Amino acid sequence: MASDPRIFRIGYAGRLRGHIPGSEKPGLGGWFRQMFWEYRVKTVDPSTRSGYFLLKGIQKLKETRPEVVAALRLNFWGSIDPVLKVQAKEMGVEEVLEIEGYKSRDETMQQLATCQVMFLPLESGLGGQRPLFIPGKLYEYLQLGKPVLALAPESDCREILLKSGLAKVCDPRNEIEIADGLLELYEKKDQKEEEFRPDFEYIRSNFSFEALTGKLAAVFDQVLTP
Repeated sequence: MASDPRIFRIGYAGRLRGHIPGSEKPGLGGWFRQMFWEYRVKTVDPSTRSGYFLLKGIQKLKETRPEVVAALRLNFWGSIDPVLKVQAKEMGVEEVLEIEGYKSRDETMQQLATCQVMFLPLESGLGGQRPLFIPGKLYEYLQLGKPVLALAPESDCREILLKSGLAKVCDPRNEIEIADGLLELYEKKDQKEEEFRPDFEYIRSNFSFEALTGKLAAVFDQVLTP
C-alpha cells in the first residue's frame, strides 16, 4: 500500500467483531433458555471489543472537525466483521474505513509499520469484575513502540498500556472522549516522540520473548515443585 503523508492511518490486524446496539438483549425465547438451561455468571461485556465505538467517536469528531476526519483512515485487515462497513456508511464516515483480508505475519508487521497509531479495543467487565484477558497483539504493539489508541475500561491490559508510555486510553462508551482522543493524536502526530515516550526498559523486562518465557517457566516450576 502506497503511503500518503497527508493521511493519518490507524491500524488493526486480526479478528474484529462488530456490535449492533440492542442485539445483546435476548428475546423471550432466549431469556427462557438462559434462565433454565444456559445460566452462568456473566463477568465480561465483549461488545466494547469491536470497531463500533471507534466509528461513533469519528462520527462525533466529524461534527466539529470534518477536515481532520477527511485525513483519517482506519486500516483494518484480517477477519473484520462486514457490519462495520454498513455502520460506517450509516454514520456518514464510510470514507475513513479501509478493510482488507488476511495477511501473513510479515506482511502484517510491515503494514502496521506504515500506520501512525495502533488500535486496541478491549472487552469490559461486569458486576465490578476486571477483565483478565490480555490480547496477544498487545505485545506486538509494544514492540513497535508506536502510540496505541485503546478503548479500554479498567483492566490489567489498560494498566500495562499506561505504564508502557504508549497509550491514549478512552472510555469505549464515551464518543466525545474518543473524538477528543483522536483529535489529540492527529494534532500531535508530528510530536509523537515527545508525547509518547515508550518505556523500553519496562517493555523489555516484562514483555520480551525472554521475559515471557522466564515467567512461564516460573509458573511451571511452581506447579511441578512438590
